[in-house]
Amino acid sequence: MNTSSPQADVQQPDTIRIKIVADSANEAVGAIQERFGGAAKVISVKQQEAGGLKRLLKKPRLEILVEAPRNIVKAETTPKASDDSEPKEPQAPAPVAENVDDGESQAAEEDAKAVEAQKTKSPIEKKYANAGSPGYFSELESEKEMNDAESAPLGTAANPVRRGTIEHVERAISMLKSVGFDDSLIERIRYELDFRSLGDLPTMEIYSRICDWLRKRFPKERSQLTGARRAFVGASGVGKTAAMCKAMSADVFVSGIEPIVLKVDGSVPNPSDGLEAFCEIVGAPFHRSIEEIEEADANRPIYVDIPGVDFSDGNALAECRDELDALGVDEVVVVANAAYETDLIAEAMAGGSRLGAQHVVFTHLDETRRAGKLWKYALNEGARPLFFSYGTNPAGDYTMDPFSYLLEKTFPQGRSLASAKPAKRKPSSGDEAKREEIANA
Repeated sequence: MNTSSPQADVQQPDTIRIKIVADSANEAVGAIQERFGGAAKVISVKQQEAGGLKRLLKKPRLEILVEAPRNIVKAETTPKASDDSEPKEPQAPAPVAENVDDGESQAAEEDAKAVEAQKTKSPIEKKYANAGSPGYFSELESEKEMNDAESAPLGTAANPVRRGTIEHVERAISMLKSVGFDDSLIERIRYELDFRSLGDLPTMEIYSRICDWLRKRFPKERSQLTGARRAFVGASGVGKTAAMCKAMSADVFVSGIEPIVLKVDGSVPNPSDGLEAFCEIVGAPFHRSIEEIEEADANRPIYVDIPGVDFSDGNALAECRDELDALGVDEVVVVANAAYETDLIAEAMAGGSRLGAQHVVFTHLDETRRAGKLWKYALNEGARPLFFSYGTNPAGDYTMDPFSYLLEKTFPQGRSLASAKPAKRKPSSGDEAKREEIANA
């Protein structure tokens, strides 16, 4: 907004007009008062928009045109006099004391440059800049430094991922975020893939490269239940009992196994909720006490259904652990609702780990908008994905191929990505060869 009037816009004799750029009105007033006191007059105030994508990330700055007497402007900072209403190349002077020696002036100038450099740093640079250690966009251009670091493990401070074009890196990161990948998984991928070249590829090619990376790290052997006594644990309402029914139906109709069901009460009652009726349909004996069951074997595994567990309660977890030990459970499956927020999923995974869970079942995949958030947990070496559930049918609506299903749910054209064979690509540089070697390890 320009506040000048026709009368105020006429420059007075023996004055100089100076343009000052500030982040806020308070900052501008402080700078004017400190340098000129009450002798300066504000001619106009405008908003200065950032260019390009920066306008989405930085708020507009204020551009203030002030008029001050010549005799109070220091000679070394006085811009060339001009009769034009707008100076050709106006400076944005920093407040300077009248009596400052050369050493202090130089220090003040260096501090000002450091502050300006921090202001203009891009968000992606700030994101990966860690105090006390080299950031992703730190000074990596020196070939000598890169040669000295060749023997260091990739991703360490001595051998970070080489600097790339910021626009390409930002594009690759934003694409992964758009499908649900969290920051820690993106950081892990970034240390093994060259985002400098990855972000310059067509969209589907980027997704294909990420798909190859995920395929190499997903557990190669399919997770299977092998224990004689299997317990499904989860918070109330996540579909724990339904998930157990799906696992039983796979045993009955696919593997020809005759399971036994034990439903126990903990500190709270554990109603049947249709489990007893389902057991009648599939021909599985239903019991309420461990004493009623004969010794199980590989062909007659016992499925243990316990009440919902509050994973945020340490005492509840300890009680559940004691109950599982008393029942002789040797295989634990943690059940998590995939539609929940990532904090709740992480809490369930951590609770399952404390209970010794070897497998995880994700439910409600049909209600999940961004399934990419599950990759962080699907790649977990502790509790491996057993299957994914996407419906309420106790004898269906699940998949025993979680990798392909998760690809389909995560990426555009995910079905074609899941069916495609891994592409064999020749590394284009020594750095990429190192990343490929680590990826295949």
